[in-house]
Amino acid sequence: RSNRFVRLVLLCIVCCITLSQYVAALEVALLHTNDVHSRFEQTDKDGGDCSTEEATNNECYGGVARRMTKIKELRAENQNTILLDGGDQFLGSAWFYHYQGAAAAYFMNLLGYDAMALGNHEFDTGVQTLISFLNAVTFPVVSCNIDPRDEPGIQELFTKSTVIKVAGEKIGIVGYTYSRTPSISNPGKLIFEKEISAIQREVDKLTSGGIDKIIALGNSGYDMEIKIARETRGTPPTDDVVTGPYPTIVYPHDDHRSRDRVLLVQDPAYGKYLGFLKVTFDDEDPETLSEINEWGEAVRQSSDAVVGDTLVHLDGGRESCRLRECNLGNVVTDAMLAAHVTSQGDDGWSDVTMAILNGGAIRSSINQGTIRNGDVTNVLPFMDTIDVVELNGHHLIEALEHAVESIDQVKLPGFFLQVSGKIIHSLSALFHAHSNNHSRPTAPSFSYLKLTTHSTYFRINHSEEKYRHSRENKKRGEGRGRGMGVSNAAKFSRLGLKIAYDLDNDPGRRVTSVEVLCDDCEIPEYEELQRGKLYKIVMTSYLARGGDGFKMIKDNIQNQKTGHLDSSVLSDYINKYSPITQGLEQRIKVTGEIPSSSTSLQSSLLLMMLIISLLTGLMA
Repeated sequence: RSNRFVRLVLLCIVCCITLSQYVAALEVALLHTNDVHSRFEQTDKDGGDCSTEEATNNECYGGVARRMTKIKELRAENQNTILLDGGDQFLGSAWFYHYQGAAAAYFMNLLGYDAMALGNHEFDTGVQTLISFLNAVTFPVVSCNIDPRDEPGIQELFTKSTVIKVAGEKIGIVGYTYSRTPSISNPGKLIFEKEISAIQREVDKLTSGGIDKIIALGNSGYDMEIKIARETRGTPPTDDVVTGPYPTIVYPHDDHRSRDRVLLVQDPAYGKYLGFLKVTFDDEDPETLSEINEWGEAVRQSSDAVVGDTLVHLDGGRESCRLRECNLGNVVTDAMLAAHVTSQGDDGWSDVTMAILNGGAIRSSINQGTIRNGDVTNVLPFMDTIDVVELNGHHLIEALEHAVESIDQVKLPGFFLQVSGKIIHSLSALFHAHSNNHSRPTAPSFSYLKLTTHSTYFRINHSEEKYRHSRENKKRGEGRGRGMGVSNAAKFSRLGLKIAYDLDNDPGRRVTSVEVLCDDCEIPEYEELQRGKLYKIVMTSYLARGGDGFKMIKDNIQNQKTGHLDSSVLSDYINKYSPITQGLEQRIKVTGEIPSSSTSLQSSLLLMMLIISLLTGLMA
């Protein structure tokens, strides 16, 4: 006579939780998503917009309507289903620019989710946006390691766990959120506890209340979730384990002799798959598709507006921008710098000569051809401002060291810094309206497109009209250069920042050379960065507040001037200087071998759900 226990996690579609040989099995269809990032419409294979040609050739993926079709099918085939989301519904496309969290709330309600964990990106635009989302959803949202005591507006809007009844059985859902969210997002005064201790405490609470089937739902990255699986305790060794296809099997405390196992399940980003289903579903639910089209009309009016064009592929891939110089990183940082270059009169030619951007801020590539607003918002979806920060040279070097301290060609953390290059002085743009004025200009001119508080998207008809005007000018021969009649003779470029790294050196000693353009000079030339000098640096508000672990920036800012929205700055730059021909310029030289972690899974795209089933069998 013995007690029998089962602990398991089953991938995606169907989980069979076996109580024992003496009682009927409980079968549960477990459906899950994560990292959808506002992909409501079908996408291409990389999560970008699905073209008409791709749709015709049946090469599109995901989308709410297609997901609804499969969910309906699986619910019809399986009596007991649970639909869960591991977080990161927010940001990522023009839909979020227009609707914020309202579209996610509506369509998640429509799909009938049973529970959702809070991801770190739910906090990117601040707590208030999340509060609106939480007030709109009709299902429980869970996270056991967030303390809301200092943010009263969000209290009572999410819980540490919830209990779902399936076929008369109670299943506990414990949520958790990445504990480093304050360093990479904007969660206000919320306090984040380490995952394992918080999960363990909530598991103990549920089990003491008689809940013996528990799912831990969250999105903290593969390494942390392996650790959670190994260190979360609460069950004796198991005799039976029922698994599905392609799980990751984890032995708690690395005891491979133990039958006490936890299986991890994961889901790719952008809603491309439901659960871990490795097929493409071609049918879209017609009723849901009709609603998607209705909601999408306002988004398309903004995102389809033409900004400019590019003659080259602008590479924003994770494998590029998070490891080395990428040409889209060059374009974005050049745009950032262009938005802030101003003359300082007798003291020098400009008061700011460099810009930096974390590679993780770049979320999409732009293909050759026409560039539209939607392309720009897909590249920069986080709605940061482009600010000027005054920082000591010593702390800038610390930031550059941090950028490569954890560089890894498998995990691909977003810390690697892209840097500014071209400083473009558009003399003809400055005097576009005064073509007969031949006096020497005293400063370059860059125009901005301001956002109103009533608009969540940007550059509507005005930007497209301005772009058309510039194209028509070029056709009529009124401008010999690119965009807005800028002649090639009337602009020059210099690199603003040049960096050399040696990755064979120990972390903290990998920066071997940093050169910057002088700012207190009449003729720009390179000089070695001076540790004791105060520099003006263009960066996103995300970096300025210490995001991605750049605490040395946040803690040592001497002064900060807030600028315009990042996507608006990039859109304006593309509009003025199309067609874009940016390539690689060796702004960043990296020698030595790029480290590679032991795991082959990318942590930022993972959902882990630990089902810890504490089922006490009958005495034989």
